Amino acid sequence: MMTRPETTDGLYLDRGRTPGGTEWFLVRSRNEPEISYCGLAMVSDGQETHVSVANVSSRDLHLVKVAVESGDFLCRCERLSK
Repeated sequence: MMTRPETTDGLYLDRGRTPGGTEWFLVRSRNEPEISYCGLAMVSDGQETHVSVANVSSRDLHLVKVAVESGDFLCRCERLSK
């Protein structure tokens, strides 16, 4: 997965891992860190990788699928959250 550096509007990538092994990513506003534009969580069961997204409109799910598969999801979070 590829991410871009912080943009001029102050977005940054926050990431971590749950005790159960799920890796998560959030795109946040540096000026207002409580604002998360969208999130992505991934966990593998050994055969498949399961992906969950948050704060994205259901009308944009087709765009999310393409963005996740291309590795560009986190770069599009601000737009997908609107």
